[in-house]
Amino acid sequence: MNGIGMENDRLLERFAAFHRRTENSVEIAAARDLVTGIWRHPRDAAVAFRYHRDTLPSGRYWIAGAGLQGIDLVRALEVRTDIGILGFVDRKAHLYDGYCGLPVVPADKAAGGRIIVANRVWEQDILDDMIGSGITEDRLVPTYTAAAFDALAPSDPVDLPDLQSIRTLIIRDTSQVSLIPEATLRHVFPTDEALVVYTSSHPAETPSPWYRSHDAALSVTRVLRLIHRLQPQTVVLATMPHFNDWVLPLCPPDRTWRFVFEPNDMTLVYGDTLRELVPISPRHLDRCRLAETWALRHADMTVTNCQGPHWDTLLTAVHGRAHPFFSGPEFADSDPPSAPGRAPLRILYAGGIPQNYLRAAWETDYRFLPLLAALALRDGIAVDIFNAYHTQPAHDACYADLMALAGGRLGYFRARPFSEILQASHYDFGWLHRGDIPRRQPGEAGAGNDVLVLNKRFTAYAAASLPIVIDDQLDAMAELVERFGAGLVLPAGPLDAGDVARRLQAADPAALSSGVRRLHAHLASANANTLASLRIFTHGG
Repeated sequence: MNGIGMENDRLLERFAAFHRRTENSVEIAAARDLVTGIWRHPRDAAVAFRYHRDTLPSGRYWIAGAGLQGIDLVRALEVRTDIGILGFVDRKAHLYDGYCGLPVVPADKAAGGRIIVANRVWEQDILDDMIGSGITEDRLVPTYTAAAFDALAPSDPVDLPDLQSIRTLIIRDTSQVSLIPEATLRHVFPTDEALVVYTSSHPAETPSPWYRSHDAALSVTRVLRLIHRLQPQTVVLATMPHFNDWVLPLCPPDRTWRFVFEPNDMTLVYGDTLRELVPISPRHLDRCRLAETWALRHADMTVTNCQGPHWDTLLTAVHGRAHPFFSGPEFADSDPPSAPGRAPLRILYAGGIPQNYLRAAWETDYRFLPLLAALALRDGIAVDIFNAYHTQPAHDACYADLMALAGGRLGYFRARPFSEILQASHYDFGWLHRGDIPRRQPGEAGAGNDVLVLNKRFTAYAAASLPIVIDDQLDAMAELVERFGAGLVLPAGPLDAGDVARRLQAADPAALSSGVRRLHAHLASANANTLASLRIFTHGG
């Protein structure tokens, strides 16, 4: 492993600093009120467009964000002949050559008009960043956070059928975003005793196949009113990182319900490079980290996908506690891959690869592509990539560079369910080595969360009993691969494709198969223990 000294660990310092801040009740109360204020009413895009169409003063305007929400607003304002749209303001303006026939500029180049900010998820972040970059508030036209919008927002309390039997409220971003799948969770929380409430940052999400469900429409207030009405015994918050600050209003110190925090990822363990991937503002990022620290100390139970001695030390720094759960395919009994070691040797990468401009920003990931391309050119080795982010043919142009890797010798495919990938072809290794990456400390600028986290690629490979190729900087995962003999741990940094090929071809398939099955059993046991603890905890044990 990388031998990071704990006394010099920036991440440990961050945890300790946020721990001290959680002891400031005034700061915690202020942050709680701020979160509730930002997300005070349901957010309906149709209502927002009508609001601007009916109330916007005559003049010229820029639209914040070159995307679908922005162009929909442009179209909604076409009936207003007294309004001129100058173009889009976007923090990634340098990546655009216009958008839908309109120019795209950075905030400091948006001259000659006011700027409308109308984003269901990121509005407050965009406002914070623009003000921070020197745009005066009088030039900004907010939408969902504007006081004038309050009167138009959908009314509460929500109209729901009889829910007297509800003992558990499960709050999550979508049915696909959580550590513990709903198919598993239903064995802990009976379906007739629980209600799933989606925050609905993705409004087209299919309702739960297991539970009665409700759309909170991005309103903390709506969730709080549901809690007040239903008086549940347990509230579970399963969130994406940018909603982790919802912990603060949903886990107050005077609550009457048990609170379970199940973050899909934690901003505490990310470097600030997270801002390159999502438009989270520094204030919002700080608030999410504060909320996560609060939850580690004050939630009745926290479930994470972090593991290892480094993580244990971090928990000690905040006097926190957490139970592990490793998501991916269900950890049922799994047969080893068939015909191990047969020619050609086949390598699988089944994870998300973003578009090129995001790959460049995220410095500790996605540098494995040249190495995989070089391996694909060698005789006796085949490489397949199934990109979880490439979900439909309409996105093909965004990933044209990936399709052309290794002159087409490397197999590149759109996303498919992992079970279908394994049914269609045999593989000898699942790939997790990140290639020629800079060596960084966890929590440092440019660092991701993989030093502490067992990610879904890792757990999917293990669940399929597929030996794993991984780099030695992925501390928690590499330690498990090494401990169980479940694959190959290679050094991070530039590697010679010939040397890697020889290592792969010289590996003992039977020994690797046995090792990865031991890893599979270890993860399955950890999951079973956490589910048992959750069941005992929530049912009064």
